[in-house]
Amino acid sequence: MRTYYYLLIVSLLASAFVACNDVDKTSASAADSLTVAEISPKQLTAADIPADVRYRGTLYKALEWQDKKGDNLLITSLVAPHASGASGQGGEEEQSAELYAFHFVKDNNGQYKLLWQMADAERECPVDISCAFLEQGIGITDLDNNGIAETTVAYKLACRGDISPASMKVVMHQDTVKYALRGQMWNRFLTEDTTATLPVTEKDVNLAALPGYRGREDEYMKTYGRYENEKDFEKAPPAFLVHARQQWLKLAPETFE
Repeated sequence: MRTYYYLLIVSLLASAFVACNDVDKTSASAADSLTVAEISPKQLTAADIPADVRYRGTLYKALEWQDKKGDNLLITSLVAPHASGASGQGGEEEQSAELYAFHFVKDNNGQYKLLWQMADAERECPVDISCAFLEQGIGITDLDNNGIAETTVAYKLACRGDISPASMKVVMHQDTVKYALRGQMWNRFLTEDTTATLPVTEKDVNLAALPGYRGREDEYMKTYGRYENEKDFEKAPPAFLVHARQQWLKLAPETFE
């Protein structure tokens, strides 16, 4: 009889333990789903942007989402190439182009206030100018699951009259803290095999950690497809660098359309 009661008690305790675990798993799953839902971005048109939100240039892409900070708005915009009023050595008219990113958060009065802004440009270029966002490199995430979204914005800059690669930046923000990877893109015309793919992997994409690299002029080709260093991410959650590196490897092959 004692054996019977002992087995019954063990069985009840085991059932309760399983039930508690199931509740915990359900709660965790619900929380994960809520976090994802809170930061799901909605793309806006220029007409959707509130009148009190001011930005420079022509709208490129606008994303709206909600997180612990409230209602957020990311705007990316461009100022198209225009005459800079200067001439190159050969008398060519020089051009400049600009790009911008703005993060706004709605306050308690329903007004959007600027959280941060970013600007970059290619200036006084007498040859072919590039100043462009990389559409697949613009997005919203919550990689550390703290309920505050990270923004990622990637873009390229170039002033060139040849096939040299453009420079590229992958810039992340969480709140007002900025993290960035900076380096050179790569294109298939840099090799005799025009069908080749990016000859760089996550193991050797960081130029600062590339074995034997000393930064000499004769090593310049080693910069193609690689970023300079990972210093901005030293105090960031590990997932941030993983994400930024993945974005870099995806975007580094430059296409010409």
